[in-house]
Amino acid sequence: GWENKAEKRQTLVGIQGGTKPTDPAVKEILPIIRKTSTLTDKDIRPLGDPHHIYFVQEVGAFPLRLIEGMEQMRTLYRSVSQSDQNPLHTHQDSRQFQDHMPATQVEEKAKQNLILAQALALVTQAENTVTGYSEVRLSYQDKLTGMERTQSLGADYPAAEDYLVSDQNRRVRDILEDAIQNIGQKAIAKSEKQGLYQKLMAYLKQREIILPGGKDNPDYRKYETAIEEYVKTHGLFVGPLPAETPATPVQQAAKISTTSAVTPAEAVTLDSNVEKFSKLVETCYRRGKPSDTELQLLERFRQRYGISQAAADQITAKFGSGPDQQQVIYEFGLMYRAFLENDGEIDFEEQAQLLDLQEELGLTNDQISTIEANVREELGLGEAK
Repeated sequence: GWENKAEKRQTLVGIQGGTKPTDPAVKEILPIIRKTSTLTDKDIRPLGDPHHIYFVQEVGAFPLRLIEGMEQMRTLYRSVSQSDQNPLHTHQDSRQFQDHMPATQVEEKAKQNLILAQALALVTQAENTVTGYSEVRLSYQDKLTGMERTQSLGADYPAAEDYLVSDQNRRVRDILEDAIQNIGQKAIAKSEKQGLYQKLMAYLKQREIILPGGKDNPDYRKYETAIEEYVKTHGLFVGPLPAETPATPVQQAAKISTTSAVTPAEAVTLDSNVEKFSKLVETCYRRGKPSDTELQLLERFRQRYGISQAAADQITAKFGSGPDQQQVIYEFGLMYRAFLENDGEIDFEEQAQLLDLQEELGLTNDQISTIEANVREELGLGEAK
């Protein structure tokens, strides 16, 4: 067991000036502190605050995870917690205490799969018509019968995460893993990969809007990591679709001005550089006029990629006039579709996000009505209530 030894304890005092105070009041208090305690000079530290004295005591022990059999006890506890809402808890919300055991690879994978399942609409939150309470459900197809089935994972997403990491629910965890991987493996054509990629990016954008602090929120990084690894695993980022990027005068001008003096290999490289430079220009002008620093960076990349000034001016003219209207409409429709695919309805929070996006993209109410009607028709849904 743990022995209460003196070397396992440390006591410090923070006071203005430390052992060499300049304040007369501190000079009078310091002898009293020394007399009434076992503190030595090395335990008295200088403090910049002249109005407070800090007493700090630390007790050293050892991590609970080092206790033999702790992992097995945690497994048993999780089994009990799945069958009893509050097994022997002195606190109503047990999640306020962090897990003292480091998460295993299986547990980390289960948490990431829950994020991906939300993005892919495999897991949704719906009302149980029998109990009247909301619950998180997994929808999947039974391999033996081909029937569509649902599995309740908990009352909310934190409870669903606890459910999936529990060893006794390994079968459900495997079903979810298979469903997620099947979606990625079925995306073979470029258009299929692009569609799946856009869906994941729309969900990530939704998380950025919902989470306090956006990308600065630590939870956002969890969503970003899960989606990033999935995109890399299945090679979903394949660039713009051919139909969305027809040959433009900009690209033709670049080719005409360079093909007479370059080899075929160099022409391929130049085409790639034109595409890279176009993406940089599009990014710079996406939110309006770029700053002087951004313009300087663009010029630097123009020279690095060997783009002529004339071709660069044409590319800038294309994107500098503002965001492409079709792209703007597509972006709004993508988020609206993602919300509808979750539960077929737009709730208050989702409507607020759509209004924010409408204002950001500069779309009119008539345009929004048309977009929403088209999306609902594609999904086979009736008119919005």
